[in-house]
Amino acid sequence: SGYCLGGGLELALAADIRVADPDTVFGLPEVGIGILPSSGGVTRLVREVGPARTRDLVLRGRRFGAREAYTWGLIGEIAEGGGVREKAVEIAAELAAQPRLAVSVAKQVITVAADAPREAALLLEQLAYAALNRTG
Repeated sequence: SGYCLGGGLELALAADIRVADPDTVFGLPEVGIGILPSSGGVTRLVREVGPARTRDLVLRGRRFGAREAYTWGLIGEIAEGGGVREKAVEIAAELAAQPRLAVSVAKQVITVAADAPREAALLLEQLAYAALNRTG
């Protein structure tokens, strides 16, 4: 909600699920003051929106809104009517109701699968399934 710039956006990029209100403004303005995002912002942004868009956003320090962020897949939901906190709590409750081990393993598989070769990712997914299947 509000401004999500610099370190704020880097922190948001580290989250598993992101929700914003329609008026949120995002950006990484660090290059404009002679530095660059250094808490994983560049790396995470590249993985979320690709290198070309990351170059545009980081090198120009360009700000963008919630609609763009949603279109690019950077945020999962736009909470209309100022209900961003309520929506975040609702999502957190949904996640908390899921089996913790399954959520933890799924997060790990998703993270690895994003960068792993297809066959390795598929194998990891199958192994994780087999391991979880034995816990229930």
